[in-house]
Amino acid sequence: MHDGRVYVANTDANEIVSMTTAGEDPTVITDRINTPRDLDVVGDRLFVTGYLDGTVVAMHLDGSDPQNVATGIVGPTGIASDGESLFVTADQSDQIITMHLDGSGNRVISTAVDHPVGIAVYTPENPACTGSLASLCGMFGSLGSVG
Repeated sequence: MHDGRVYVANTDANEIVSMTTAGEDPTVITDRINTPRDLDVVGDRLFVTGYLDGTVVAMHLDGSDPQNVATGIVGPTGIASDGESLFVTADQSDQIITMHLDGSGNRVISTAVDHPVGIAVYTPENPACTGSLASLCGMFGSLGSVG
């Protein structure tokens, strides 16, 4: 969600759909990502995993200026960010991968989880952990090590 909009990966149609938080004004912002599986908003950029192509694609929130920031990932599924780095799960290779927002510094940080799909990142500085979410972040704490 960003500026009152929700972004949804419509995998079967290869689309990313944007709509208001009330579900109004659904708009296809792109239909050019092969099997999008997950997405995350970081600032004014949307990051999407393309499952069959093995990509992470970054674009503006209106779908313009799509760029592959990572390729060659075997089955990218989940994606999350701490605001500085991306964390991507790859279920076919049992990997959790991290990289800078521009895709540089791509490296595997864990192979301890079989078929990882979803991922979330918690840091004490995470702006998502404010207001009503602060108690949940405090309760669950950091991801720490996986496995």
